[in-house]
Amino acid sequence: MNDIFPLDSPDAGQLSRAGGKGVGLHALFALQLPVPPGFCIAAGAFRAALEGAGLLPLIARADELDPGDGDAVRAQAAAIREAILALRMSPGLEGEIRAQWRDGLGGAPVAVRSSATAEDLEDASFAGQQDTVLGVRDEAALLDAVRRCWASLFSDRALTYRLDRGIRSVTASMGVVVQRMVEAERAGVLFTADPSTGSRAVCTIEAVEGLGEALVSGHALPDAWRIRKATGEVLEEKLGAGRTQPLLTSAQLQELVALGARVEAGRGAPQDIEWAVAEGRCWLLQARAITTLNPIPSPAPDDGRWHVYVSFGHIQVNTAPLTPFGISLVRQLVPFLRDPGTGDSGVVKEAGARMYVDATPVLAAPKLAARFNAAMQSMSPQMASRIRRARERPELAEAARAGAAVRRIDLLRGVGRIVRRIPGVLLRSPERVRRRYLAGLDAMVAAATAEVNRETGSARLDAVDRIVRRAFEQILLPFAAPLTAMMLVGERLLRRWTRAYAPQLPEDALLRGLEGNIVTEMDLTLGDLADLARPVPALRDALTAADPVAALKAQRGAEGTEPFFAAWDDFLTRFGHRGAGEIDVGVPRWGDDPTAPLKTIAALLGNAPGSHRAQQQLAHRQAEDALAQVMTGARRGPLGFVRGPFVAKMARRLRTYLALREHHKSTVMELLELVREESYAAGERLAAAGVLARADDVWMLRMAELREAVRALEQKPARTDTLARLRALVETRAREQARWQRWSPPPVLTSDGEAIAPAPEAEAPAGTLVGTAVSSGVVEGVVRVVQDAARSTLAPGEVLVAPFADPGWTPLFMHASALVMEVGGTMTHGSVIARELGIPAVVAVDGATQKLRSGQRVRVDGDRGWVTVLDNGAETGRAPEAAQPTRQKSGWTNRDQCGRDAWK
Repeated sequence: MNDIFPLDSPDAGQLSRAGGKGVGLHALFALQLPVPPGFCIAAGAFRAALEGAGLLPLIARADELDPGDGDAVRAQAAAIREAILALRMSPGLEGEIRAQWRDGLGGAPVAVRSSATAEDLEDASFAGQQDTVLGVRDEAALLDAVRRCWASLFSDRALTYRLDRGIRSVTASMGVVVQRMVEAERAGVLFTADPSTGSRAVCTIEAVEGLGEALVSGHALPDAWRIRKATGEVLEEKLGAGRTQPLLTSAQLQELVALGARVEAGRGAPQDIEWAVAEGRCWLLQARAITTLNPIPSPAPDDGRWHVYVSFGHIQVNTAPLTPFGISLVRQLVPFLRDPGTGDSGVVKEAGARMYVDATPVLAAPKLAARFNAAMQSMSPQMASRIRRARERPELAEAARAGAAVRRIDLLRGVGRIVRRIPGVLLRSPERVRRRYLAGLDAMVAAATAEVNRETGSARLDAVDRIVRRAFEQILLPFAAPLTAMMLVGERLLRRWTRAYAPQLPEDALLRGLEGNIVTEMDLTLGDLADLARPVPALRDALTAADPVAALKAQRGAEGTEPFFAAWDDFLTRFGHRGAGEIDVGVPRWGDDPTAPLKTIAALLGNAPGSHRAQQQLAHRQAEDALAQVMTGARRGPLGFVRGPFVAKMARRLRTYLALREHHKSTVMELLELVREESYAAGERLAAAGVLARADDVWMLRMAELREAVRALEQKPARTDTLARLRALVETRAREQARWQRWSPPPVLTSDGEAIAPAPEAEAPAGTLVGTAVSSGVVEGVVRVVQDAARSTLAPGEVLVAPFADPGWTPLFMHASALVMEVGGTMTHGSVIARELGIPAVVAVDGATQKLRSGQRVRVDGDRGWVTVLDNGAETGRAPEAAQPTRQKSGWTNRDQCGRDAWK
């Protein structure tokens, strides 16, 4: 095959030969767009030159480097570049390049551009990682420019980028594009989607005088426009420094928008396009996919209108990626607007391995929107701020006129069923409500377990599928929904009464020291276990071992350990279904891998016996004292003799309900544990039959797909057509999971991929991060940034900084002096537990885990919602926390190794 070929030839359409930039230019030629003529030097020529010079072993050593070891990366990259710049091309290749430049391009000045085979891809653009050489005017300079482009495959940035994304350098290759130079009067970039917000409805254009190199290198401040693609309306125009007239006319802007639309339609994705204007004509110099946009929620709305989605992860205080299996279960669980074909919820969407809920029907109605926003303020102020901005958008009014009211009717029916139950909850004795509530939850779990155990084979999966679909009717509607409504009202009332009748107290004084919260009971039980282990040296040694699971298992039956193991077995029976990220059925529970609670027990060994119970009792006494002060204040003034007892009675009632807020989620987790066990067993069957590589690949499937696969396996003969595609499907989804691991999901996302921006932040001192105050008090301490609760401990007094904190995180709170989270609100899990433990907490601090680092000393102000860096301190000497993949690792579910069955 030829090593030199024109950009409009079929060879230029092959990534392995022309590289990413060459393929992009070939596509522009195919679309008959204005592109400067040129040719491509095949990537195979580069590989042949490397092999001929014996450089592949040197390159292979680069693949063994750690991307975080900057010195090693720079040294290896420099050695490879030096060797490539010194190599000689074959005489035949040199002659072909000279001939093509002279005969094909008439010896005109050219631009020489790198075109790597791992460049300009759908999920890795490598933008700016390799070289472009402009204004090449003679043969010697042309050959030198080709070598420079080859060597730039091993720039420090490009090598680090590949290492970070798991792309092997020894297999990477480099084509080179040579194009006739456009002597630009104006040049710039066109994004066919807004890269700052992600909106596919808006394009952005930037322009500078002369060549575009000044723009992409950051040496010139461009003119910039944001334009609505559908109408051509200019939404924003900014002129560069010192400029009074725009560089582009209105006609040129519209021409660029039209060209961008053709490129995007032809390539099937939003594009990053470089362009130039010379002698009044617009040229396209390259085009590549924009790889940094937010994903678009799926399935798309069936009305074709603009929709607003709120992040399920921010509501649940868990923004980590979810497995496909976990997402499919939640879509079954939520009952609103079910799809008549699949039965899945029409309001729950998937984007970037996260879940979003369609809030458009509610937001399109002003009164409902105001109440919804108030509820979100308690759950996630970050979300509430963005929802207020979304409500101001004209697109939302258009959606309301287009029929969102019809969808509201369905939602209001469900809300009405909840509201009708509230008076009964309000009027009954709180103890009676509590007893009925807890008894009903226990009976439900027992009935579900019995239903599954009556079945065999694939019918067991059918049973758990029915249980999940009924869960809302059986748990959320009769029990949790009215209680949740009371909690939302109750939290506001308790704060209001404290402000009105005892302003000397912290606003959250009546929200502390709640009795009966199951998550608090779980944490206190861990403290009890530490008390039992502390006097037994063998247990202390086992708990502090590098592998506490194996070490502790070896001590079962040893002298003096029986009380501890009896309590430990009871703990796993009661709480083994819990764990970090537990809303996703595809992540391990403590019953599968109990390392996290064992580490918490080990960390509590240094505490005084009973100190954890004493702390809880103190919080309860303080709450009782606060209630007495509030009642005294309420007795003052006219009708105080009526108001005082009423406030006291209602406050006690509301505190009882607030303490129950975690029970319904615990019950849902018990049901999901039943689903998890049956689904994993099905995965073992599929793995044994060779359909899956391993059993925990089952989490890359959806529930409907798993049921279909098991039925296909049971048929005689087995349906091989259904089974054959599963491995490839699992591999594809695993790559998607890895791709979205890095994405930070926005609290509010639209149907065109736009992340709604928040309102401007409040004024705060320099060096202060602003969030939402959810637990009062001010503490100064040393930061500990934690990304994974299952693999982390806290030293006493450290400030816990976390991306989120669901119930699986709360054992870490036992040693924390304060809590800082990137998401959350006043009534989310971490906030409630922080108040009960009496530690200050600030949540909804955007980017806290990136802006703060372990070892810094900070002041956490839980009254104002401020986190102030006092000094950068020194690293604590402890290994930094690294974000861990949510996808379950092989072996975590092997209960013969570490699970509940191993303890019995």
